[in-house]
Amino acid sequence: MQVDKKRIIAIAEDLIKYRSITGEEKDIGGYVSDFFRNIGVKYDIFEKKKGRPNIIARIGSGEKTIAINGHLDIVPVANESL
Repeated sequence: MQVDKKRIIAIAEDLIKYRSITGEEKDIGGYVSDFFRNIGVKYDIFEKKKGRPNIIARIGSGEKTIAINGHLDIVPVANESL
């Protein structure tokens, strides 16, 4: 498997564009679910609260599994004028 560094950077740049303050994760959740759909990864979306998606993706199958946990929300910058 070849690592495409330019693609990784492009995805990170896309994610950084979202202002996903806690409670406002709907748009970034859409990006992440679209990303998984476009690359053929199976996923489910669960919302404990409306507009706050939790996305669980699955790649492969078998006896052994690995879980990767991340957050869609961010903490706002204390002083955005800096």
